[in-house]
Amino acid sequence: MDPFRTLFGIDPSSVSETCVLFPFFRKNFPGAFGVEKLRRGFLYSAGSGENCTVVLTRIGPVFAGDAVLHLAGAGCREVIFLGTCGLLSPGLPREIGSLVCPTPWYGQESFSRLAAGDFSPGPRFLPDPELRRALITAGGLEWEDGPAGVSFGSLSLQEELLPRRRGRGVEVVDLESAAVCAAAARAGVRAAALLAVSDIVGARPYYRPLPPDERTRLDLALDRAVEAVCRYISGKPTA
Repeated sequence: MDPFRTLFGIDPSSVSETCVLFPFFRKNFPGAFGVEKLRRGFLYSAGSGENCTVVLTRIGPVFAGDAVLHLAGAGCREVIFLGTCGLLSPGLPREIGSLVCPTPWYGQESFSRLAAGDFSPGPRFLPDPELRRALITAGGLEWEDGPAGVSFGSLSLQEELLPRRRGRGVEVVDLESAAVCAAAARAGVRAAALLAVSDIVGARPYYRPLPPDERTRLDLALDRAVEAVCRYISGKPTA
């Protein structure tokens, strides 16, 4: 049994140097990257096009982080994580539908530590600076110095615990990006996360149905993210 083929549904020899990961499925994601169909594995669904491999990881840091480790072992050399995130405060220059590429990421993914009252900032992980700069350029983003992000291990505890991170440059929260950057550092590959803002902690929670205008802005932001990654990949020099 080939563990990689079992987990991902594709042969490891088909993995490209550039891999695009997303935690949830959107109809246009695979096709935008030249992938006709995702093959279903035990944990992941994946497919390879001419210039990249795309992987549906599921939601959560374990799935995303492990995917990076497995892909690195199959020849992947850079990982781009596409997803959504929340803002820690309303009234910032960003809003629902903004596109962000945070640095650094703080890892607070342990639910048990949070539930036990351990609110320490957690380790700090940096996306690859060159890859991040390239995505910012491709996406037409205006700021390059922030914001910082935190990957947080509880959706239920966000409103109670995350306000203490405000004022420290941390403006963005998600579940997976710190794990992606940590796994990439361990495996010696490049990684960065490009995210669309989908909610605001304590003001417009993640479980609230989006009104039509916010849904439109979020959908457009995700489309912009895909276009930015495609623009970056197509602009890379070929061997």
